[in-house]
Parts: sequence; C-alpha cells; structure tokens
Amino acid sequence: MGDAPRERVFVYGTLKRGFCNHTLLDEAEFIGEATTEDQFGFYLGADDYAPEVEEIPYLYRHPRVTDEAMSVHGEVWEISPTMLRQLDRLEGHPDWYRRESIQVQINSEAPMEVQAYLRPGSPPDAYRPIEGGCF
Repeated sequence: MGDAPRERVFVYGTLKRGFCNHTLLDEAEFIGEATTEDQFGFYLGADDYAPEVEEIPYLYRHPRVTDEAMSVHGEVWEISPTMLRQLDRLEGHPDWYRRESIQVQINSEAPMEVQAYLRPGSPPDAYRPIEGGCF
C-alpha cells in the first residue's frame, strides 16, 4: 500500500458498496459501517451533472429550517492520496461539494475523524429529506 499517508473517508451515497461509483474504492480498505456524530441535513435530489441518473443524496451542514437534522449512516474507507484526488474530481471539490473533516462512530468505538463531502449553502426546495439518514 506504500508509505504515503492515507485518509479515512466517510461515504453515504453512490460510493457505498453496491452503488454505481463504488469501483473508485476498489483498492481501498473497508474500515466499517459508521454513523455521523453530528446531525446534518440529508437530502435526495437531482444530479446537476448527470440529469439522466436517478436522484442522489446530498449532505448539508444544516438542514432547511423546516426539516430536522439527523445522523447519517454510511461507510468508512481508508484510501490513498491518489484515490483522494480521484474522489475530489468526482465530487467537484471544492466547488460542487466541499471535503470537510467530520466525526463518525463505528459500533461502540470512540469517534474518529474522517473526511466527508458536503454541499455548501442550503438545500434547494425541490430536494426531499432522506428518512432515517440512510441512502
């Protein structure tokens, strides 16, 4: 795996196992299923860059005023710097999504700091909250 520092990344949508973009994580090490420590706005909406694709999840630091914040369920993967650059390109970091540090918990272990992709700003009215925090 090399000596380069590796990052842990929290994925909650199409990068998860069984979804269309998971192949980007083929060389990654699965750490475990996780839940965010903080609560976020978690929404389903159209993919601005691939309108032919079904709706995708969006993670926002804060929900709309009318919606409840929630813990989000996903997966943690340990990835190489090269893979991180590939994910940054896929997610349009820092313009479409922004990669930020958040805290997640795996089982009853202590919380860990990971990287996650959040949308800046506020969710559009057309986006629907994802019930239960799991895409």
